[in-house]
Amino acid sequence: DMGNLRALRRKKGLTQAALAEQAGASQTRISAHELGKRPLTMRQLLAIAVCLKTSVDHLLDRTDVEEPYPCGDGHGGNLRRIREKRHLTQIGVQMRVGINQSAISQYETGGELPTIQNIILLADLFHVSTDYLLDRTDVETPYPPKEKTT
Repeated sequence: DMGNLRALRRKKGLTQAALAEQAGASQTRISAHELGKRPLTMRQLLAIAVCLKTSVDHLLDRTDVEEPYPCGDGHGGNLRRIREKRHLTQIGVQMRVGINQSAISQYETGGELPTIQNIILLADLFHVSTDYLLDRTDVETPYPPKEKTT
């Protein structure tokens, strides 16, 4: 369920078309994402998070908290930092979550953005927010998990 995006977009009074224009995504893609038919790319998700002033974790329905943590100092490198702090090699991460070591290297050097699936695997492995791994914040603590609705 990608309900947080739709709810937040509506709360901010934006149509899919208006959000698409601001975020540089297509209205069709935002609609497909909201309907759970086709996920956005990480680049699109980041742009939308900035437009809606929220966290990537909230857009991924990992938390009910809308307000993002404070911005990081912009130095980047949080994925490498947390990996080294946990005494793991890139190969060690690959063995635990199945993400190819060369992909991890690309993420750490900023050569490419992680896929949504991979950022979630890494956030869960290290118990941090996706925002932390994407260098949007320097707060390591994950956001409170989404309340389970019965």
